Amino acid sequence: MLPLSLREAEQAIITAFTGFILSKFLAGIPLSALVISVAPPIWVLTVIATYLFKCSLDLLGEHSEEKLFKTAALLLFIGVIFLIVSVGVFVVPIAYILLAIAFFKVKPKVPPPEVVITTSSFSSAWKL
Repeated sequence: MLPLSLREAEQAIITAFTGFILSKFLAGIPLSALVISVAPPIWVLTVIATYLFKCSLDLLGEHSEEKLFKTAALLLFIGVIFLIVSVGVFVVPIAYILLAIAFFKVKPKVPPPEVVITTSSFSSAWKL
């Protein structure tokens, strides 16, 4: 096992080499073409991932009975959709702030009291 500084240096060299190889492959392609060809698939995958995250937050909101989870999930989903027109840049941080507040407002559910059956009540019933 390499020491931490050597491991970081190794990762930096691998990252630099990978960037160098990628730059040679992408050297002839203009930046605008890269943005046009890469941004839409990334945006679509982000919207799909956020929808799945929204579904899980809705479930969490139902089980914890905290409505702020559903509100934060909806704001996050709308914000990611509107990232394409730059409005989402302002909506997404607000959604994450609401999500943090929702997690702090969750009250733990108290389990029902445990019923303890003593053996003395059974032993008196079975005596002959």
